[in-house]
Amino acid sequence: MDKEKLKSRLRDHEYGWVERKTQNIQSDEILEALVGFANSVPKGEKGLLFIGVGDDGSLLDVDNTDKLQKKIHRLAEWCYPPVIYQCQVVEENNIHVVAVIIEASLEKPHFAGPAYIRVGSQFQKASPRLFRELIARTNNMVDAILNERDNNREVYIEDKTRHGMPRTLCKVVDCNPHFATFQTVAAADDIRTAPVDKIYMTMNQGLAMFSIEP
Repeated sequence: MDKEKLKSRLRDHEYGWVERKTQNIQSDEILEALVGFANSVPKGEKGLLFIGVGDDGSLLDVDNTDKLQKKIHRLAEWCYPPVIYQCQVVEENNIHVVAVIIEASLEKPHFAGPAYIRVGSQFQKASPRLFRELIARTNNMVDAILNERDNNREVYIEDKTRHGMPRTLCKVVDCNPHFATFQTVAAADDIRTAPVDKIYMTMNQGLAMFSIEP
């Protein structure tokens, strides 16, 4: 991410994947941000931890950016699995801010003690249900199905186990490592379940289509 884009994100309070902290940030807060963003950032987005700024985006400075970056590296390596990130120093009017950039992780869930996730504008400990869901998302198909649920998008279901059954417009209800559950848009009481290992995904007219193999 280039410096100008980082500067615009620094003051953009409409962008939800930003955390702003002063240079007095504690190690636990850095770990929360690293793990919380890595576990929660959607594909294609980036979580940004700015250190050296106020909550309102005002620049406050970091005295020793090199020392801070070494600390961040040590903490990222301490996480399990280690969190992949990038650091950039943003300078404006001789004030230095450290930007920590965390992308969606292919190795989630990450841990640094409790499992953290991003909810709205805050980091929270994952509930037992969300913890199990983080584990389930290591399966790419489960992750893809749950992403459709999280974005409240309609999907097509093509059930090849039923000969002649037309494609059906549905919403994702839930998905675990074993089964996905869908609800048809036309009838709220029409619930369909399919084994995850029998599902593959394509796109149809801009919507995800999940085909269920015999």
